[in-house]
Amino acid sequence: MSGAMAPVSVPDPRAPRRRRRDRSRGGVAVEFALVLPVFLAVVFGIIDGGRLMMARWMVSYAVQRGGRVASLRTSTAQQVKDAVAASATLIGLVSSNVNVEVNSGGKAFTARASGDKVHVWTTFVFQRKLAFVFVPATINVAATTLTVVE
Repeated sequence: MSGAMAPVSVPDPRAPRRRRRDRSRGGVAVEFALVLPVFLAVVFGIIDGGRLMMARWMVSYAVQRGGRVASLRTSTAQQVKDAVAASATLIGLVSSNVNVEVNSGGKAFTARASGDKVHVWTTFVFQRKLAFVFVPATINVAATTLTVVE
């Protein structure tokens, strides 16, 4: 014998791979379809959460600005309300939602004197953009400040 071997037929290695690849394409599409809604809910939830935090900070800042205006003896109650609304125009806070009170309601705003305490507060109704991210339909954002008249 000369030691020569008969040629061995080797199956085409690409044939099984093609079948596996075709099957995996369908699996990837199904996984994508299952994961995409969850991913989008998380992304939009983060965006809405950021909007909520911005609204809280903006309402708090606006009420502090209103307290500074209220501490001046030359200001009027309407100027205080307008200062609060002007400081939160980005979220749409209106001056009619702002409350101003001197010495827990015991004194008129125009009769306040040095040392009196002026209480400025407001509540802003935050509307979420996605109904399925946050459970409550609206979230009330409130802020308050107590300032001494100069």
